[in-house]
Order: sequence, then C-alpha cells, then structure tokens
Amino acid sequence: KTVTVTAAAKTKVYGESDPELTYTVAPALIGTDEFTGTLERTTGENIGNHAIGQGNLTLNSNYAVTYVPADLNITAKTVTVTAAAKTKVYGETDPELTYTVAPALIGTDEFTGTLERATGENIGNHAIGQGTLALNSNYAVTYVPADLNITAKTVTVTAAAKTKVYGEADPELTYTVAPALIGTDEFTGTLERATGENIGDHAIGQGNLTLNSNYAVTYVPANLSITAKAVTVTAAAKTKVYGETDPELTY
Repeated sequence: KTVTVTAAAKTKVYGESDPELTYTVAPALIGTDEFTGTLERTTGENIGNHAIGQGNLTLNSNYAVTYVPADLNITAKTVTVTAAAKTKVYGETDPELTYTVAPALIGTDEFTGTLERATGENIGNHAIGQGTLALNSNYAVTYVPADLNITAKTVTVTAAAKTKVYGEADPELTYTVAPALIGTDEFTGTLERATGENIGDHAIGQGNLTLNSNYAVTYVPANLSITAKAVTVTAAAKTKVYGETDPELTY
C-alpha cells in the first residue's frame, strides 16, 4: 500500500529548542499498523532553512512510503540594546558609553564594536548612536538611543581687594580664577567698581566680565578702599612791633 508522509513546515527563533517534527499521512494506515522512528532535520543552529528529512521514520514492508519533505526555518532572535544616558562636565573626558541588552544572548555570542556619540564639546545633549555595535546575523538588533549631556563647568572668579589714596588714579582691578579654564577659553570684559571718589570702601563688581556658555561663573566680590590723602600745613613765622596790628597769619 502506497502512503504519502508529508512533513510539516516548522519554525523557531534562534536559540530556542527545536519544535516537535510532525507529519501527516495519506491515506490512513490499516488496522493497528503504525510508524516507528522519527523525522530528523539537518544539523545547524544558524538562521535559515534546515531540511526536515525522513530520518528513521518507517513502516512495515506492507507499505511503500513516499516522503514529502519540508523545512525548519530558524529566524533571527530580536534583542533590544538600550543605551545608558551619560553626563559629564565641560572639558572632562567622555565617560564610557554603556548599554543593556534584553533578552540575554545565546551561549558565547557577544557584541563587537562600540556605541558612538555625536561630536561636539559644548554644553547640551549629544546623541549616543549605535555606532559599530553589532551582533552576528542570527540576531535582529533594536537600538534605543540616549544622550550624553555635557553640563557647564563651574569656575569661581575672586576679585582682588584694592586700595588707593584719595585723588589717585584707580589701580587695575584684577582677579583669580579656579579651577583653570579649558584650552584656549578666556574671559572677555572687565571688573567694574562702584562710582565715587570719596574715602571709604567701594564695591568691586563683576561688571561685564564673562565667559562663553560652557561655564557657570561664581563671583566673589571685594572692595576698592579709598584712603585719606595726607597733607602737611606749615604755619609761617610772623613778627610785629609792640602796639602794631597783628600781621596776617599765613601757611
């Protein structure tokens, strides 16, 4: 009796266990006759079609078996790579760009390459891209991006206390900066002091002293102290004859 065994097409995701290899038979077997053995598929775990063969599936000699093959199709495993948001202060070295992966990779599979972020060193968000980060062809990678946020560098400008004598020209208004600026960055503008020429303390303000937007400036003020001008008054010696009017007293 001729019977046709038709293998059922199967599918699985890379890394999963094989599904059961099943088949249909036409026409039906006689009485209690039954198959022995199982279908077998070609070895391999990479994505693609793997032929399902008759293996050792057999019937007794009362049958002539015709076998119709099919394939086990292994499909790519989808993994999601989620970049970790990062931050650094302007002028610092970039932190390591890291990521998480879900679900876990199969066996000894591992990524090659690295994430890469958009170029630029000014403050703001710089997109972290997938870069060269890749897996073998058994995976379909979904990438979830994040940003490297560069924040302003805080510097403290401390005005130097100054003094002058009433009537003199103002000294140069100077300051110190900590920590040091990055690269060729430099201040523009100058400190300015409160107007007035009388003795006393005159506040030294930040004026129009500024840095570019990559910095947050903290200003520590000081004073210009105007001191009294010392003058010497020397009286002129005078003389008169008894009975005369006093001369003018001069100096």
